Amino acid sequence: MTGKTHLTLGILIGIVFSSFFANLSIYQYLLIILITAGSSLLPDVDTDSSFIQYKVRGWGRPALTQWFINYKNRKTLLGTLFYIVLSFIELIIRAILIAAFGIVAKLVVHRSVTHYLLSLLLIFILLVTISLYGKINIIYSVFFFIGYLSHILGDMLTRSGVKIFFPMSKRNFHLLPVKYRLRTGVVVSKEEYLIIGIGLLITTTLVIFNLARFKLI
Repeated sequence: MTGKTHLTLGILIGIVFSSFFANLSIYQYLLIILITAGSSLLPDVDTDSSFIQYKVRGWGRPALTQWFINYKNRKTLLGTLFYIVLSFIELIIRAILIAAFGIVAKLVVHRSVTHYLLSLLLIFILLVTISLYGKINIIYSVFFFIGYLSHILGDMLTRSGVKIFFPMSKRNFHLLPVKYRLRTGVVVSKEEYLIIGIGLLITTTLVIFNLARFKLI
C-alpha cells in the first residue's frame, strides 16, 4: 500500500474516532488528526523510498516554514527574522529525523520490525509512561496507537501481507482472500484510488460535521 493511501486512512481514522469525543477542543481535534496522520506513515521509515522519508527530506527546503510564513510576510523585518529562526529549527529537526530514519532503514528489512504488533505495543507503553509522568493527556498516545495500527492493517490488505505476530509466528498474515488482495508498489493501484476516493468523501463529510460542532460554519 502506498504512502498516500496510508495517509488518507490515517486522517480518516483520526477524524472518525475523534468525532466520538464531544469534549475535545478544536486544537485537540486538529492535533489528534496530525498524530494519526503522522503515525500512519511511521512504520515505513524502514525503507528509503517511502512517502514519509521523501516528505521529511523535503529537498533541503524548510517547506513547513515557507508554508507558515508566506513570501509576502517575509518582506517585513520581523517576518524575515521569524522565517530565519523557524527555518533553522525546521532544518535541524529534519536533519535529525533523516539521520534516525536512515539508520532504521539500514538496520531493518522493509515490513519487518516496524510492522510487528510487539513493536507497536512497546512504543505505546513508552508513550503512555511519558504521558503519565509528563501529565499529558493519554488520548494522544491512544490515537498514535490507532494511526500506527491502521498502517499495519492496511498492509495486511495487500498481497505481501505482514508478519504482525512475529516472533510468535513468522507467517505473513492477510485480511483478505487471495483474489481480493491489493497490489503494492510505488504507483497507486486502481483499488487504492478507490479507497482514497471513498476515504476523502467520508473525511469531507465528517470535517463538515465537526466544523458545525465547533460552530465554525
